[in-house]
Amino acid sequence: MSITDSEVVPIIVQSYMDWERPAATAAEEKLKKQKEVNRKEAPIGASEQRVVNLINLMQEFEHMSIREAASKVGLAKSTALRKIKEWNKLTNSSNQGVFPDTINKKEHKGRKVILQDVHTVFIFELLINELTLTVEAVTDQLCATFKDIQITPRSVATHMKNKYRLTYKRIVPQYFARDSEETIVKRYNEVNSWISQKLDFFNDCVFLDEAGFNRNMHRSYGWSEVGTLCKIKVETKGPNVTILDAISKDSIITLSRKEIITVAAAGKRQRLDDTPVVKKKGTTGNDFLEFVEQVLTTIDTVGMSYKYLVLDNASIHKSNLVKDW
Repeated sequence: MSITDSEVVPIIVQSYMDWERPAATAAEEKLKKQKEVNRKEAPIGASEQRVVNLINLMQEFEHMSIREAASKVGLAKSTALRKIKEWNKLTNSSNQGVFPDTINKKEHKGRKVILQDVHTVFIFELLINELTLTVEAVTDQLCATFKDIQITPRSVATHMKNKYRLTYKRIVPQYFARDSEETIVKRYNEVNSWISQKLDFFNDCVFLDEAGFNRNMHRSYGWSEVGTLCKIKVETKGPNVTILDAISKDSIITLSRKEIITVAAAGKRQRLDDTPVVKKKGTTGNDFLEFVEQVLTTIDTVGMSYKYLVLDNASIHKSNLVKDW
């Protein structure tokens, strides 16, 4: 049966794609809907928007003719009639909610997600029990436990980063003795003694420390022409140097430099003549004690009012020679 222009085609009233406003809204509102950002689904095109407006218009104004509605939305009469028939057919069928291809928002079709929630929980428990596992080891155990998946270590690493915000970093050892009960009690008692003495670290203390490095130490990066290596000349084996320093809040009080003697490695044959072999010798407790006396002499000479020397727990600071001084 043919449909004339004057006839009214019944339209099944059903909300279409959750459009809240009718098709007769202002042009600014239409542009806002088309320019929505950060949408997971692809935006509908101009032709799809015309079909949407046609359906909304026919649903809102039940007595409007097809020709008039098609003219208002910018569609040909034949196209408008075909789309209305498709819409009525789909809404009458069991597959409600499936729209014609020209007005359907196409879903994103990507690769199927391999790692599900059960795999995520497995990886998480695996890393909690052993933090040093590599990505390859995690992948091997995952594939061995779940036979139905095949995944690369790179994909597992991406999943761990995005899902857990985990990265593979350098390990920082946390020694048991550092957090033992005995050590904590010592710290507590020491801090209490500082508080009872009203120790002022800014005005009453001088801080002593040492730093060791190789004399051939240099920066890791340098300038060179494009396509050429950046080469610098260094000695094969440079001497190790230790710097002892004493500083306060105002300035450096004194510095001491010692060059460590380097000899053949232990286990090598010693020479047969009477010349003694010089052993490798670093900074000792005696060296540190001499430096402390130098610091005290400088403080007395300048007339500084410092009362305390603050040291760290280096081994040379805990030698019997230093303790008995």
